[in-house]
Amino acid sequence: MEQPLIKIKIIDKVSGSGINNAFVELRDSNRALVAIGKTNSSGVAKFYIPKAVYSVTINAKEYISDSGFGELKTVDSTQDKNYEFFVVKTPNL
Repeated sequence: MEQPLIKIKIIDKVSGSGINNAFVELRDSNRALVAIGKTNSSGVAKFYIPKAVYSVTINAKEYISDSGFGELKTVDSTQDKNYEFFVVKTPNL
């Protein structure tokens, strides 16, 4: 049985551009790491994973989630869907 393809796009909320070289981790309901990928020049990471719901962690240099830290992001590979998550540049401190 073929595993579904999940596409996750990481986008700069201000410019609308995809974020290159962001790391994306997928974890199962037991918090076990299932997959890790890196976005391409369009900001897209692709995963072939078993059908389930996964939590998503994004690590993009100089960016944070548009809603701050601690937001739970999920993807559901049982649905035929592409996902987009927005990030913003971290302020210079």
